[in-house]
Amino acid sequence: GSTITVNGNGCLLTYNSSNSAQPWTLGLNGADYMTFNDIYIEALGSTYALACHLWNVADNNAFNTCTITAPNSSGSSSSQVPLSISGSANAPTTSGNCGNYNVFTSCLIEGGYYGVTIYAMTSAPFNVGNNLIGCTVRDFFAYGILNYYHRNFTFSGNTIERPNQGATTTCAGIYLSTQSYG
Repeated sequence: GSTITVNGNGCLLTYNSSNSAQPWTLGLNGADYMTFNDIYIEALGSTYALACHLWNVADNNAFNTCTITAPNSSGSSSSQVPLSISGSANAPTTSGNCGNYNVFTSCLIEGGYYGVTIYAMTSAPFNVGNNLIGCTVRDFFAYGILNYYHRNFTFSGNTIERPNQGATTTCAGIYLSTQSYG
């Protein structure tokens, strides 16, 4: 398919959501073959803040050297997530046909309750091939990367760190769960 390219040149895309109906700053609802280069995507909502959210079979999208941020969470809202690929238009952790072969390369993903969520189909056809390459996932509250039901996920050359986030009772850099393999 044809690709639409957005060259951000470091420009800021920001949104302060106050409702669950549209919690995202940049939402790709079934959008395919989009490329985003060097754009700053920021969610500011105190409860609802999905900075970059893909759902409804959003396939073959690329994000290169982007900064994707949500508020640093104190654990009060799991709907604050910088990067989410989910089966729902307005939740970061709902199973469904979220998307395949999306690639995030050399991005800074910062803040949020979770840093990255991939929550895919619970049965065939499973979602496959989403990739995080050479990214930094920083200052999340609970999990740097949360992956459910997604297969053949490539996670390579990334840094996961919490230098500015306080103690929490539940924390993992990478959390792979139900049917996550390959």
